[in-house]
This record gives sequence, C-alpha cells and structure tokens, in this order.
Amino acid sequence: MEAIPQKLENIADKKRLKELEASGEYLFHGSPASVDTFEPRQAYTDINGEPTPDSEPAVFASAEIETPIFRSLFHEDNFDGLEESYEVGFSNSDDNRHYIHANEAAVEIAKEKSGYVYVFKREDFVLRGNSEWVSSKETKPVAIFYSNLDDVGLPIHPSRPVTNSETQE
Repeated sequence: MEAIPQKLENIADKKRLKELEASGEYLFHGSPASVDTFEPRQAYTDINGEPTPDSEPAVFASAEIETPIFRSLFHEDNFDGLEESYEVGFSNSDDNRHYIHANEAAVEIAKEKSGYVYVFKREDFVLRGNSEWVSSKETKPVAIFYSNLDDVGLPIHPSRPVTNSETQE
C-alpha cells in the first residue's frame, strides 16, 4: 500500500525558516521555479571560462538559509533572454562565511521577482565538502518558503571578489 503524501508546510515568515535552520534537522534549496519533486542534476563549475561537470548529478542543498534565499531570486533563469549584462554569484567558504554578489542590473530585475526556498529532511542527504549537501535520489521537500528581495539577509556585493590566485601571475 502506498503512503499518503504528507502536506507541504507553507512557511509564512523568515523567522520560521530560521527556526528550522537552527534545529539542524533540515536543509534548504533555493529556486526561481515551482518544483514538486527534485531530481538529481549535473552541476557545473567554471574552469578557465569553460563549464566543467562538478562531481556526479545530485540534488543540492545547504544547511544555512541565506545562500538558498539569494539563489531563489538571483538565479540564471531569471535573466535568460534579457539584453543587459548580469553578473551574479555566491561562495560558501570553509570558515562558514558566505559571500554573495550581484551587479546593479541583476538587483533591479530581482526587485520584481519572487522565489522559492525548499526545505528537505537532512536525513535524505550526505555532506560533500565542508558545506554542500547532496542527494543522489529523487527528493521531495517537506516545506516551502516564498522569498523576495527583502528576505536576503547577507550584504549583496556589486562584483565578484578577487581571490589571491587570480591576482598572481
């Protein structure tokens, strides 16, 4: 007999999202799209300007909420087909500091957008690296938070940070 699917919790405010984050039992994924079930996808990393596959296909999640909130609004899909030059990105460092950046054109577009932050049970994922959680299986969220620009809790820097390796010749 198939189990009756549990109802998705609609999170009304960021305070509740922070409570779930503090519990340590949940992970978060930001998207500009409405999704019922997440399937593993291939991630890519830019190496010398070329998209390069990054590990095996997976569903990706974070133990913290700020990067997923940012990603729910500043996702490449929100800028497809637009003529401006948009620059957005984020990094999660080994010391748990999170850095996000978006140029002025991207911020102006994001002001008019809303996004989705999906909540997953941590038990469905494994930690890869220092801060990235992955699942190689199809995954369903247990809750959803509807985000907008006012929910972004980290400072948005106007450009990508320059690392020491980029400044060395």
